[in-house]
Amino acid sequence: MSEETRRASSGVRVPDDEVRRERSDDTVIDSTPPVTEEAAEAIAASAAKAKEKRLQTLALNEDDIEELRSSLPDAAPTPIPKEESGEVVGDEVMIEEVDKSKAKPPAPPPSQEPTKAAEKQWFETIFDEDYLRTLPYLTPQVTKLEADFVKTALDAKVGSQILDLGCGYGRHAMELAAHGMHVVGLDLSLPLLLRGADEAQRRGLNIHFVHGDMRELAFDGQFDGGYCLFSTFGYFEDKVNKACLQSIFDALKPGAKFVFQILNRDYLVSDLPSRVWWEGDSCVVLEEVEFNYFSSRVLSNRSVVFDDGRQLEQEISFRVFSLHEIGNLLHDVGFRITDISGTMLTPGRFLGVYSREIVLTVERPE
Repeated sequence: MSEETRRASSGVRVPDDEVRRERSDDTVIDSTPPVTEEAAEAIAASAAKAKEKRLQTLALNEDDIEELRSSLPDAAPTPIPKEESGEVVGDEVMIEEVDKSKAKPPAPPPSQEPTKAAEKQWFETIFDEDYLRTLPYLTPQVTKLEADFVKTALDAKVGSQILDLGCGYGRHAMELAAHGMHVVGLDLSLPLLLRGADEAQRRGLNIHFVHGDMRELAFDGQFDGGYCLFSTFGYFEDKVNKACLQSIFDALKPGAKFVFQILNRDYLVSDLPSRVWWEGDSCVVLEEVEFNYFSSRVLSNRSVVFDDGRQLEQEISFRVFSLHEIGNLLHDVGFRITDISGTMLTPGRFLGVYSREIVLTVERPE
């Protein structure tokens, strides 16, 4: 809403006797008595003198102007609209106090709520180069083992079209691309995508990195398989999470498989709250983690101190699921579960409340 519209809608106006209005030349007013010939001559002479006086004031110096001001009767000055003190809207002057320390914003009309700028959610801003520096060191050996798990679970072959959803800087996508698969990596973080594109180019790998939102997937039966790792599924509210699952289902070809890796709610309820710290890349991270039993969301508050003296506060919130909860969601959109693991390093072994993760391989039926 523009400033002009806001003021107009607030009902703050200058009283009618302070508003200048103009009449058209053809307006006729019959309520005044007729003017005599003598009175007409006197009015004309007075007007001529006034015109002469106005012309003379154009040549007055500052002393003359000051003398003229002192001769005028005391009266409150007429407010003059300026850019910083008011606006002219049609034939009305809208007034706003210049002293902003004393001014109060006009109250909104009863039928409207005050508008607020939409705030970005945590996952739209947190994933940048600073975030990468807070992560524990991930060895190439671990990345290779995880990528091998995904490749085996998807039964992916050379030339397969694979979707990496929430790909970050594409460390798994690069491993699969190195084995001859055509990978599309989609992520909302532009800094991570740029880093991934640079690394893929350096290694001579052909990966299609897409800057996009998983809530707005528009693929239709395009992929031979895909994966979404590290609890990337679960950032949103339950209805949106389910809509994302439907979009993933639609993006796969019939018979294609997909791998989800999420945290196990049944394990976390006995492990939280917690307070831990670790060293990242030239930084120290203190993380306090709690669990909301009503929403089944993990709430993490991170305080990061970098070697250059910078400090950073981060808030993270994501949904976690029990096996039966995520299983029901997947079945509702049409998926069939083909395998369950506790981690990607222990394929086919899920130990219930003792497994920190739930790694699911699902299939879109033919």
